[in-house]
Amino acid sequence: RGRLHGALKERNAQLEEANKKLKGSNRRLKAEMDQRRRLARKLTQVSARESERWGIEGVVGQSPLLQKILQNIKMLEQADSTSVLVTGESGTGKELIARAVHVNSARAAGPFVPVNCATIPRELAESQLFGHRKGAFTGAHDEQTGFFDLADGGTLFLDEVGDMPYDLQVKLLRVLEDGQVMPLGARQSHAVDVRAVAATNVDLLEKIRDGSFRQDLYYRIARFTVEVPPLRERREDIPLLAQHFLKLFAEEMNLPVPAF
Repeated sequence: RGRLHGALKERNAQLEEANKKLKGSNRRLKAEMDQRRRLARKLTQVSARESERWGIEGVVGQSPLLQKILQNIKMLEQADSTSVLVTGESGTGKELIARAVHVNSARAAGPFVPVNCATIPRELAESQLFGHRKGAFTGAHDEQTGFFDLADGGTLFLDEVGDMPYDLQVKLLRVLEDGQVMPLGARQSHAVDVRAVAATNVDLLEKIRDGSFRQDLYYRIARFTVEVPPLRERREDIPLLAQHFLKLFAEEMNLPVPAF
């Protein structure tokens, strides 16, 4: 009887300790859920501000050429996995269009990660795009998350895609086709949900002809193409843009908005 009493007492103590741990876990879980709700509310507010700044409403101009571009962006609203290629001269606002494509899609709450393919060091390009594990190569002292993982659930903007090294184009094509990323030094790939929006100011068809750009990658990223015209081809938008920037800078400097 004494042993049974001792065993019951010990069991009750174990149950009491387990209940304390359970209560602690519940408190932490509740705190985490509350934090996630706060973050979700904050994200909604951020998305609203981003939409106002980068969405269709933030694009200034009434020219037929620009209106056609905005119609194209609206067409993409329900096709949030379709790859998009934005073409045009330097300074025509290709990133603005890419951001508008992102914000006016179901991915608006996800990240928009811009990458300039022309400035990535050739020897680090694969690591930066796909990430690497610790010890994957000399100097890899820590694990690094790649751009694809950073853009998971959102949009990866590949600016100046025509300048991407040829050997990296093969690996990019594979990820775009199967949605699987293999970080350097990893033994297993993992899935990512990323929409690719690429931009270029060069003629990719010419680069395909001279052998510096892969044709299969071109057809993969150019599922939908948006050509952005230079301002000289839509001069009727110049007064609207001038007034827009005048108002923007006046508000930033807390000045009354002057007129031209």
